Amino acid sequence: MSARKSSRKGRTVTRQPADASEQSIAKTASRDIDTIGSVELTQVIEAFHGPLPRPADLDAYEQAVTSAGDRIIEMAENQNTHRIAQEDLALRANIRIGTRSQWFSLVVVIVGMGLATYLATIDRLAMGGVFAFFSLAELALHIYTQWRRLNDPEAATQKPPADVPPVVDDS
Repeated sequence: MSARKSSRKGRTVTRQPADASEQSIAKTASRDIDTIGSVELTQVIEAFHGPLPRPADLDAYEQAVTSAGDRIIEMAENQNTHRIAQEDLALRANIRIGTRSQWFSLVVVIVGMGLATYLATIDRLAMGGVFAFFSLAELALHIYTQWRRLNDPEAATQKPPADVPPVVDDS
């Protein structure tokens, strides 16, 4: 037999179940709490990613608006053509920048080595050595930068700073 206790303003009152039905209800309630212990929750998430909707959605668009499916497919084709053109433009700009930087490095090295040679012939060996060193250092830096761009995928995908204007194709 179980007793229930309740406390009110400092006094304790003990109550005994009045009859067998009340005891049966108390036992059933405690047993139900034990058996409800596991609940299975199922959640279905459906996601789709791509330039075109799923075929079922495309059919629904077609039913809602005449020729909507054709327009959606045409829009995706136009977007793909535009993306390819932009990637081609960026690739040609990168090639042009690389070629320009190679020519600039060549000019800097030739001028630096010429100045170093001239300074060495007029007995200014220290100053000539400084010009020769920095000319060769610039060449080494250029070679390293090009090597890193080709071999490091993160360096190739880095975006230019915000203050650099975009390259415009002149062709």
